[in-house]
Amino acid sequence: MTTTHKKRRPSRRTRPPRLYMVQATRAIYIDFENLPFEQPSLLGYVCEGKWTIAIIEPELAKAAEWEVPGGTITTCTADKMLTAIRNRAESELRGVCAWSKHDLRMIKRIYADQPEKLKWWQDNLVDIRPQALRFVRRYKLPVTPIIDQRTGRESSSHQSVTMASLGIKVPEKYGRGVAADGIAALRSALTNVDSIDVVDDATKDKWIATLLHNRYDCFGMAAIMCPVTRGPGETLLSSKWLMDPYFVPFVPYFPFLSDFSIEEPPDAEWRVAAFASAWSGYDFFYGITYTDCGWAITEFRNYGNDLQVMIPVETSPDLWAACERAEMENIAMGMVPSYGWRSSNEI
Repeated sequence: MTTTHKKRRPSRRTRPPRLYMVQATRAIYIDFENLPFEQPSLLGYVCEGKWTIAIIEPELAKAAEWEVPGGTITTCTADKMLTAIRNRAESELRGVCAWSKHDLRMIKRIYADQPEKLKWWQDNLVDIRPQALRFVRRYKLPVTPIIDQRTGRESSSHQSVTMASLGIKVPEKYGRGVAADGIAALRSALTNVDSIDVVDDATKDKWIATLLHNRYDCFGMAAIMCPVTRGPGETLLSSKWLMDPYFVPFVPYFPFLSDFSIEEPPDAEWRVAAFASAWSGYDFFYGITYTDCGWAITEFRNYGNDLQVMIPVETSPDLWAACERAEMENIAMGMVPSYGWRSSNEI
C-alpha cells in the first residue's frame, strides 16, 4: 500500500516587516487627520525630529497663513505631499511608517484611480503597530484599553494605549478626539467669514490643537519605536527629538553638569578626546566630564550670535557605552564621524 502525502500550500500570511534601531531612527513617520468616513484634511510627517504638516483640504487652505508651533505648515494637494515624502524616502534610503492600516486606507482613497502610485505605498508603507504590540506583550507592560470612538468597542491596539504603556505622555488637550473637533470647527467658521483674520480665538485654538495632535501622533510613533528597537527604558534623544513644541532650550541655565559634583576622572581605558574630535566637523561638539554619577557627555551647539546651548546626552558609569550610544544616534541621523574614534581606544 502506497501512502501519498499532500503537498503543503504556502501560507498566505506573511510576517509583518520588522524595523531595527537605525531604520526606526531614520524613518519618516506619517499621519493623516480626517473626519470619520471623509477624505483626509491634513497630512503630517516627522523625520529626524522635524515635523511638517500639509493642509490638503482646499476649503481649509487659508489656515496655512497661521504659524504652527514647533513645525512647518504648508498647503498642497495630497498627491504632491505624498510624492515629496516618497521622493525623500527613495533618495535618502529611508523607510516610511504609520500606525495601523488607517493611513494606507487614506492613500487608497487618494489614489483610487492611480494604481501605479498606490502600489508603491502598498509595497513600502510599514505598519509599526504589530511590532509595537508584540513588544508590549513580551515585556508584560501595563495596558489600559480605551473605547474606540469609531466602533464603540474596547480597544487595546490604539496608539495612545501603547504610548501610555511605555510612559510616553501627551497633554490631554492634544489627545484623542481633538483632530475632528478642530477640523469641523474651522470648516464651519470659514463658511461664515470672508477672511481668516476674523476667525474667533476659540476656533483658532481648536485648530492649533488639531495640528499639535498630529505632531504628537507623529513624534509618538518615533518615541514608541525607540524602546521597541533599542530595549525597555530607552527614550528619544531630546537634543534631536523634542516632543513638546513649546519647550525652549535657549535658556541661560541648563541644569545638567551643575547638578553633579565634578571628580578627578579615573584612568581612562582610551583617549576621551578622540570621541569629541571625531564629530568636530558638525555644528556641535562634545564635552566629556567625570562626575559623581559617572561619565557625563554633553553636547554643545553653536547657534550663532554668541548663543551656545548645552544639551545633556548621556550619563553613564561606562564611558564606552555612553559614547557608543551618542555615536549610534548621530549615525542613525545620517551623520558620519571625521575619523574612527574606536581606533584610539588605547592610551
